[in-house]
Amino acid sequence: MTGLGFFSEELYGGLLHPALSADGGGGKFCIIFDNYQEVAVTALFHDMLVQGLEILPTGINIVVISRHEPPPPFARLRANNRMSRIGWEEIRFTLEETTAVISGSLGRGMSREAIREVHERADGWIAAIVLILGQGSFSGTGGEFFSGAALEEIFDYFAAEILNESPHELREFLLQTAFLPTISVALAKKLTGSDEAAR
Repeated sequence: MTGLGFFSEELYGGLLHPALSADGGGGKFCIIFDNYQEVAVTALFHDMLVQGLEILPTGINIVVISRHEPPPPFARLRANNRMSRIGWEEIRFTLEETTAVISGSLGRGMSREAIREVHERADGWIAAIVLILGQGSFSGTGGEFFSGAALEEIFDYFAAEILNESPHELREFLLQTAFLPTISVALAKKLTGSDEAAR
């Protein structure tokens, strides 16, 4: 057994120890691996983590948060129904969910038109909804949310959380193709010279 496999058994055993649960039956725990995209695709860590996940006992859940698709070693877990993937479409807010959030705490008194405009501008992304609503008054049609200051703050968030964390080549590709509302793969390849334009 690998070192991580031994460590996993020790860790799992410690977390499920009866002393950690009020009812004496062992607690329920969640272990989170954030920013997993930082691990190189070729790293052996992927195989080691999958080995640890394959012996995961009941009562412990593992959450892996990444901006990229799961690397190849995780395919075995998916094939054996040992892993579920939650993508953008699953976490994207619907108009009804955006309405519930805004009406519940962020913007009482906003018109339905204003809520719809905020939802469409944010494209269902909750962080953008919060940033937009952090600007000015919550009354009116919603147009006041999209001042230069509001858009600049949203851009700053994207820059800090996504662009700055992306590989240099991807960052350059995004910046070079950001000026057109739509762009074909062929034009993106010609504009940037990147053979990875389709991907």
